[in-house]
Parts: sequence; structure tokens; C-alpha cells
Amino acid sequence: MDSQQNQNNFQEPGYQNFRNQRNNSDLKPLYYLLIGCGSLGAIVFIGFIGLIVWFASGPDSGVKLSNQIDPYAKKYLKEHKVLDDSEEVVAYYDETVSMDGTKAVILTSKRIISHVEGSNTSIDLKDIDDIQHTEEPITGDIYVITSTNGKSIKFEIAPLNQADAFTTVLMKSWNAVKQKK
Repeated sequence: MDSQQNQNNFQEPGYQNFRNQRNNSDLKPLYYLLIGCGSLGAIVFIGFIGLIVWFASGPDSGVKLSNQIDPYAKKYLKEHKVLDDSEEVVAYYDETVSMDGTKAVILTSKRIISHVEGSNTSIDLKDIDDIQHTEEPITGDIYVITSTNGKSIKFEIAPLNQADAFTTVLMKSWNAVKQKK
């Protein structure tokens, strides 16, 4: 009897009305919403993969010592006459994401240079009075180098970019020049 009663319930006019009310026009907004969200998700995913490929195809970021400097950096330094003829690069750090050399910190055999879009600020190693170095978990390593005449250079090396290598060669270069005084 229970199964007979259930069948009667499905045959009642109210149930039929409910089924007739859910026609295709009610599903169209949901259909368009799902298509839109799926398309947006696909575009974001493809863009993300594109960024990964773009980052992977360029030169590696991070501090480069004299034997590791990429050809683009050597070319940029030469074309923009950042170095004197008597200088050799000891360490190089390109701060840009695109690795184009427009914002870089260069430690040479004679000075520390902060190069920002064609403009150089430098302090000779023999004129350095103090080097302050702090490690911040989010921003990375922050350096403030002050000369004996009060001129300062501040720069940051992002996390996971081998700042310890830069610190080591900077301190060794500075200490070697101090000992010669």
C-alpha cells in the first residue's frame, strides 16, 4: 500500500506543476554562469602557465659573482658605461623581475654602485665608513652603506636570491681595503 500511495503522490497535479515550471529557460542563467566561470578559470590557468614559462625562459635571478654574470648584464654594463675601465665586477644583483639591468647593485674591485634607470650612485670601497645589514623575513636582506663624508646607499636583496654570497664578498672587499690603509 505504501508503494501505491507513493505513486499517487507523483501523479498529483502539484507535482506535475513543479516539473513543468522547471523548463529550459530557468536553467539558462545557471548554464551561462557555469560557462563564464569555466572560461575565466581556463584563462587564469593559461596565464599562470604562461608566466611560469616566461620566468623560466629568462636568466636566473639572484646574486651573481664575477664568474656567473649573464651576457645580458655584461652587455648592459658596457653599453651604459656603468664601470670604469680599471674596474672588475666582483658581485652583481639585478633587482628587476624582467632581468633587464635597469635597477642593479654592482660591487666592483673599487666601489659599490647602485644603478637605477641610467643613474649611478656609488661609494668607493676605501671611503666606506659603515655597512649596516639586516635580514627581514618578507623583504629580504637590507643594506645601508655609509661613506666617511655622509653619503649613503640603501638597497635590498629579495629572499632566496643568495644575499649571503653578496654579504661575504662585500665584507671581504671592504676589509681588504681597510687593511691597506
